[in-house]
Amino acid sequence: MADSYVQIAEGVDFTVTTLGVTFPGNTTTGRLYAAYVWFNSNTVTVISVSDGTNTLVDSGLGIQRLNSSHSAQMFYLENITGLTTPTVTVTVSGSVAILAMAVHEVQGRPTTSALGQKTWNTQNFTGTGTDFVTSGSVTTTTNGEYVFGATHAEFGSAPTAGTNYTLRSTGSQHVYSESLTAGDQVAAGSIAAPFTNADNDGWITGIKTFKAA
Repeated sequence: MADSYVQIAEGVDFTVTTLGVTFPGNTTTGRLYAAYVWFNSNTVTVISVSDGTNTLVDSGLGIQRLNSSHSAQMFYLENITGLTTPTVTVTVSGSVAILAMAVHEVQGRPTTSALGQKTWNTQNFTGTGTDFVTSGSVTTTTNGEYVFGATHAEFGSAPTAGTNYTLRSTGSQHVYSESLTAGDQVAAGSIAAPFTNADNDGWITGIKTFKAA
């Protein structure tokens, strides 16, 4: 199965209200953005995520909080307008000490009603091991869905990709994102986005799936 993942824009900045992340290549009209934003505040909110032409929308789960100072939110947009090495900028409602984001460009998705399933999971210093960090499971309803998984560790631990997944993030930007190594989920059914962790930490992990065109 062809890989629906195209490229990633990712980054981190400190003591800011905005963060811009730039794709290394041009984006293509009709494709999709899938994003995960993380910041260390439990009161600040996300105002916008946009490349100036395409404005992403919340994935339907809102902000997920962990303990007293960690928050994450997922966004997406289908049928994007292609641009030359665009910069996607997230703006939050107040200054945060750390702001990080990863955005995937995804191909082969519908131009409307592309979002399939989504869920969050938080884990608070409860262990380590292969596939221990997890988004929790969702059940897809159509074959060939693209699976986006992302996580952040409260104290900066660096996970590796879960079984059957490829880590798409560089590992230096505070947010770790992955998608299926095989490309897409071949047959509809239950699936989670797991990560493997060697350090006991707190995690905010999300999964969202996107239907095939």
